[in-house]
Amino acid sequence: MRSRLITRAKPSVFRVPRAQSYAPFTTTQATSPFRRKEDATLPSIQDRTQDRVFKDLPLSDLARTLSVLSVAALPTPLLSAIIGFVRRHSGLIVSSRILSWPIKKTFYKVFCVGETRSEIAANIATLRSRGINGVALSFAREAKLDGSAANSNSGAEDKALSSWVASNIETISQVSSNDYIAVKFTGAGAASVKAMQDFNFTDSTKFDGLKALKDGMFEICDFAKQRGVKVMVDAESSLHQPAIDYLTLEAMAAFNTQGSALVFNTYQMYLKASLDNLKSHLQIASTKGYTMGIKLVRGAYIYVEPNRAGIIHDTKPATDTAYDDAVDMLIRGTPVSSTPDAKPWSAEVMLATHNTQSVDKAMSLYRQRNHIGQPVQKLVFAQLMGMADEISMKLAREIKAAKAEGKSASGSDVSVYKYSVWGSLEDCLLYMLRRAEENQDAATRSRVTAGLMLKEIGNRIAFWR
Repeated sequence: MRSRLITRAKPSVFRVPRAQSYAPFTTTQATSPFRRKEDATLPSIQDRTQDRVFKDLPLSDLARTLSVLSVAALPTPLLSAIIGFVRRHSGLIVSSRILSWPIKKTFYKVFCVGETRSEIAANIATLRSRGINGVALSFAREAKLDGSAANSNSGAEDKALSSWVASNIETISQVSSNDYIAVKFTGAGAASVKAMQDFNFTDSTKFDGLKALKDGMFEICDFAKQRGVKVMVDAESSLHQPAIDYLTLEAMAAFNTQGSALVFNTYQMYLKASLDNLKSHLQIASTKGYTMGIKLVRGAYIYVEPNRAGIIHDTKPATDTAYDDAVDMLIRGTPVSSTPDAKPWSAEVMLATHNTQSVDKAMSLYRQRNHIGQPVQKLVFAQLMGMADEISMKLAREIKAAKAEGKSASGSDVSVYKYSVWGSLEDCLLYMLRRAEENQDAATRSRVTAGLMLKEIGNRIAFWR
């Protein structure tokens, strides 16, 4: 597919806090303070699932997901060995019908939404039939960041950038109005990645290096606007995040001007600077008069950050506190500026989390507040497809019940989405390996899901209950 890059004027310069400087630091996965421990806080999941949230799932789906989650719940050393083996021999696995068939029928079907247009549409329809409001969809193929970079950063000549724009436009065409697509800037090719790494807010000459990437992003947003689809920019490592913040805020200023958010930025709350950055971006949005699109996550790049000292919270509880503080600030509509004449901010918020306690706190706070005049009028929850399904389905049932009872504070203005990818088995296989490595928290969390599914299967076998 051939893509036309739109020429834009030189961006206005504004300052956004950069990540703090830091010195090299090494933490192994085994000793990382961010690994979730299944402790006494988890039984609240059990309390919320006495009515069997999986009772509407076919037995075949339960068995398939359970088999996959049993692998995801393996001890870390064994799981890491399996991941390493599959990564080294991915080409052989994909090319072999004998090896690829079981993966396509299990892991692929659980975590990925499909490859062809008809397959994708059917799987999304199945999610909607189960009460999920929509999807956040991404093309699975990612750039290989090996440190090399192309000499040219011209959008007209950069085939990788054109391919990136085309794949995102194709993703938009796969979803419906009010769905999301997830955009990953490092997928735009080596020249774009090099420009992001070189970017510096204090050096205006570095802005020109991102012009081609910005033009490509605006082309994606133009098409998304025509289709009524929202564009969610994924967070990445701190090496690329300053440029990502700049590009996303520029897109927000252009497309989030009609009282709603088309473009969303992602904030990784394991970074110490994230809460201050979020407040700063809200202030910029209120000054320029556009609506912020915000996705909150704890973070997915904790094990691939080149340096960690000084920029990442020291403990998992500290990260949890930062996440909950950001949620509290957003839902309560707390002012982010002490200036008397500061303009109020407005935002659309997606809470992407597999943490039951965070979901419970956010729902409780959202129900209790006075909705009149609040800056956040809609709240979206999201989980990865194939993970934390008990949270997604419980939310879906609560939302449906609230709508039936006419409770707007818990129904029409709250929704739940699933994040998934589309693409070939080879593309999605690499995506699943990256997810397994980067989302140790989600992999451990899957043990709870597996336990609930076993309980549901037991209830069906014990038919006399």
